[in-house]
Amino acid sequence: MPAGGYVDLFPADDYVTAEQPTNDRRFRVRNNALGTADFSPVVRRAAVPSAPSLAELLEKARETLASVTDPSLHERALSYLYFSETRSSFEIEREHPSSDKQERFVQLLRRAGETIQVNEDWLVSLQNAVVRDVYSQEASYRTRQNWLEDATGRVTFFPVPQAELARAMRGWEAFINDDHRCSDVLVKAAAAAFGFVYLHPFMDGNGRLHRFLIHHVLTHSGLLPTGTVVPVSAVILKNIPSYLEVLSAFSQPVTRLWRYVRAEEAPHVTAHPGSRAYRFFDASKEVAFLHRMIQQAVEDEIPRELAWLSGYDKAFAQLDAEFDLPRKDLSALIRMAQSGQGRLSARRRKQYFHLPADVLDRVEEVVRESFGLTPEDGPEAR
Repeated sequence: MPAGGYVDLFPADDYVTAEQPTNDRRFRVRNNALGTADFSPVVRRAAVPSAPSLAELLEKARETLASVTDPSLHERALSYLYFSETRSSFEIEREHPSSDKQERFVQLLRRAGETIQVNEDWLVSLQNAVVRDVYSQEASYRTRQNWLEDATGRVTFFPVPQAELARAMRGWEAFINDDHRCSDVLVKAAAAAFGFVYLHPFMDGNGRLHRFLIHHVLTHSGLLPTGTVVPVSAVILKNIPSYLEVLSAFSQPVTRLWRYVRAEEAPHVTAHPGSRAYRFFDASKEVAFLHRMIQQAVEDEIPRELAWLSGYDKAFAQLDAEFDLPRKDLSALIRMAQSGQGRLSARRRKQYFHLPADVLDRVEEVVRESFGLTPEDGPEAR
């Protein structure tokens, strides 16, 4: 047996490493990888922001929501954030779900972090809940190769080869379920969520599940209380070019390693790189990106959403006391005036031609006061 001390597999000064490494007596190597031989992303320490930390950001989110002392407004604020996150996640996929599908996804988000073990059956149940119709629901991980293509039919991404999916998903499940090796929650959330979408274990629904898994890891860690949501998808939707840049930084190089011939129904693959590129990917960019999105959600998105609700309530109460208007009309007028920076456009005024001009003027005035807006010339903001 070799003599001498153990050598770290990854230098801890340069890489995020396992909190509880294991020693390989045969090779005298201290295995401090974040995962197993089946799935183990690598993350450079320089990619992990030191401040603000994830714990500080999530504590700030909790404090911001806790500052809403009115129980009714607090519950409405949470519901608003859940629906905002739901709509955004579907909109990223360019889908417009029905109200019942939105509600099902909201209920899934509220349950994030509940399950102890992430496994195929649990993921299948989630996939069945988020896909567009019953024909897209699956009973297991995919059993054939999938791919993404652009409008010209050119393949833009090949996920992990079908023959090696089972091993990769076994390693991915072990990674997300292990609470000891990868103790950095930010790293785990990014590596698990992006690793999932790179493996693409289903034919449909992978993108929505990938973003759901961010919430699952954050909530399961205990840093984010159950029943609280950080609207990550809502912020990603505002940063689509950066999001696509992160995804493309992985998908483009790995897809160039595939060889295929176009066919009528599916590309005919003649060679592929195997699964190592998918199982041991460098998740540094993904970690840095997720930190930026969470920080923006906590520091900008949540306060903005709470301010909107507060302004809406104030405007509604004032206008409802002054005018006898149907609630749905009053609500619509407030939303339209707010989105128009305190002004109702000529088109909107024509839509409500039956209301006197002084009533519409008063709506604008109250909305500006309630939301702290300054009227601007030009088209509506939304």
